Amino acid sequence: MARSASLTKSNPSPVPVLDLPRRFAYGMLAFAIPCAVFVSSTSAEPASWDIAEMQGVPYILGVAHPTGFPLYVVAGYVFSHVFSFGTIAFRLNVFSALCVSAACLALYLTAREFDIPKVIALIGAVWFAVTGVIWDHATRAEAHDLALMLCAFSVLFWVSWLKQGRRDMFFGAVASLGLAMATHPLAIWLLPGAAFACCVKRVTLKDLARAMLIILACLSLYAYLPMRSAIIKFEHLDPTSALAGIHGGLFWNYNDPSTWSGFVAEVTGSQFGAAGTILSLFHSGNLQAYVWNWLAMLDSTYGAFGIILAFVGLARLWSINWRLTSTLLLLALSVVPFSFAYANVEGDPERYRMLSLWLVPILMGGAASIRQSAFNQRNSLRASVVCVLMLVWASETLLNNRVLFEHRNNVGGRTLINEAASHIPTGSVVVTNWLDATSLAYGAYVDRSLEKRVIVAGWFTDYAPYYSSWLRNQRVYWLGNSVPSAISVRLLPAGQLDSAHQLWRVLPLAHAYRDQYTGRLIRP
Repeated sequence: MARSASLTKSNPSPVPVLDLPRRFAYGMLAFAIPCAVFVSSTSAEPASWDIAEMQGVPYILGVAHPTGFPLYVVAGYVFSHVFSFGTIAFRLNVFSALCVSAACLALYLTAREFDIPKVIALIGAVWFAVTGVIWDHATRAEAHDLALMLCAFSVLFWVSWLKQGRRDMFFGAVASLGLAMATHPLAIWLLPGAAFACCVKRVTLKDLARAMLIILACLSLYAYLPMRSAIIKFEHLDPTSALAGIHGGLFWNYNDPSTWSGFVAEVTGSQFGAAGTILSLFHSGNLQAYVWNWLAMLDSTYGAFGIILAFVGLARLWSINWRLTSTLLLLALSVVPFSFAYANVEGDPERYRMLSLWLVPILMGGAASIRQSAFNQRNSLRASVVCVLMLVWASETLLNNRVLFEHRNNVGGRTLINEAASHIPTGSVVVTNWLDATSLAYGAYVDRSLEKRVIVAGWFTDYAPYYSSWLRNQRVYWLGNSVPSAISVRLLPAGQLDSAHQLWRVLPLAHAYRDQYTGRLIRP
């Protein structure tokens, strides 16, 4: 089908090379200012929980927890080896900072597509960067940060395609979407907006077929999971492979996706109840609650006056071009209900809502949207008022969140790694919960500060049937703040790492041991 001539622009004349810095100065600032803020707030030490995993898995080309995040792992591997500055944790933190900074640039460029003045678009990009949720996530290794960047550029390209009619923008939007899905499946929620854009623009069947091929090519990156898993098993890189009862250890080979059942579990995230969460979205009562919760989150992020300004901007953008505005809303907001439904099983649901926070400054700036042909004193005054308001509120947000600069002093899991190294001899197996296991795995497998220890993530009772076989070849320790009951082994205190981490030596019930206080040999 022929493209609508009303939406198509003639190709702009080339920009002189010497004129590029001046013409794109605001865009460069939209990237550089957030990047400076994020990098100056970034810690050089390993963290804990999922963050420590994302700081370590890319460097060793391992297999992360579901859904594996193949593009993030491969891109993080390249970045952390090419730019070999600072600690490995710092490099992966900086990688995330660059990704979120690029998302800020995409915000600025998208605002400009809606004829929002440059200064207001820049203020909106910086304001987004210094909100608590975004600033916090941009200073730590997160697969969601790369997904945010790719989703943001996909939105930009969809909007640009609808407005300008350029086929390269269409394929750029499709490629960004496919790469985002190869990073994190949350990008699937952009599909309703993408489908709406294709209907509005009436994309040709030929281009639609090419788009499907691009998506499939991007999704083929998930082949990394079984291929790398098979290599890890063949080369015996996963230290837990020698332990009975474990089928794929953390960092190296989570879920063992070289097997079909492991691959399905890894890619679908079925063990975390994702399918049931999706079904719950169709309950009308739930949807209403999610909308109100989202508005409450916006209030805590941008303030009540900011929300009002966003609705004013939304009304203006809708009156100018409802198709373009509808596409923007569908692309950025479809994931919001899922993020709230998934909150019960997700430790950090806010990272699923970052794209919706990205949308709000664009809507605010929409209150000052001025077409060149409609420029007059009244519109100029409105733009000035919006600019001043957004600048004042953005400055207030920066001041309120300036404590996040202190993230650069966080020692994260380094203290735990050092204490474990001094208390746990080499050749030992350490069982502990996921929160701490990732920190210890970083030390054991990435920077080797806890070398020759095997880290197993889980609760102590998860592996109760296998301790007897493990104890035949190595020492076993449980790191936790409580002693499990009804177990078939003996637990002896082996040291207090800190107030929250008690170390226990695991021994068979029939094993004699020496009392640590009296020195007497105790026989069962």
